[in-house]
Amino acid sequence: MLDKKIRVYNKIIDKIKQATKIALISHRNPDGDTLGSATAFYQIVNSNFSNKKIDLICKDIIPNNLSFIHNTEIYKTKFNPSNYDLIIFFDSWSKDQTLLDKEFPELFDGKTYNTIWIDHHITNEIYAKQNIILTWYSSTTMIVYEIFSFTWFYIDPISATNILTGIYTDTWWLKHSNTDSVTYKYTWELLKLWADLSYIVNNF
Repeated sequence: MLDKKIRVYNKIIDKIKQATKIALISHRNPDGDTLGSATAFYQIVNSNFSNKKIDLICKDIIPNNLSFIHNTEIYKTKFNPSNYDLIIFFDSWSKDQTLLDKEFPELFDGKTYNTIWIDHHITNEIYAKQNIILTWYSSTTMIVYEIFSFTWFYIDPISATNILTGIYTDTWWLKHSNTDSVTYKYTWELLKLWADLSYIVNNF
């Protein structure tokens, strides 16, 4: 299982290396998981790869109570898929969650655009060119963490904090029934990477 994951995650890294313009898309009514996932992904790619144009996209306004998440201030609402050679969706379980399905239906045919879907919802409709749907995880940020930690990329404190924000908010302070031993393990590892839990608690 671990070897298979690493092979899949390395394919994502290869796609990032090949891309020059990348869109990272969060779902409507954004929560801490979709924002934490996309912003951490943005931060890590920016820190480890040069000459990449990366845009954070959300068709809805970022809520005030989540604006503390690092990099949310650079989200854009305007989007044209033709401007990107790699498009990654985070934490959306259906096409309409993106608010892009009516404007760009071809975005979801798995053929026209180079798309990746990263999600943990069991209801995910699986319509990207590459889908990483790990339904037993309590947040999508846990998958983002694995993508970069399993492929030995540097995860800075800002990225670690954003990833932990997704875990913390999607498990509602580590209280939901989806909080398992892996959730605690990754929380501990993120704290070792200097994720700022007090920053999350004080702002959320």
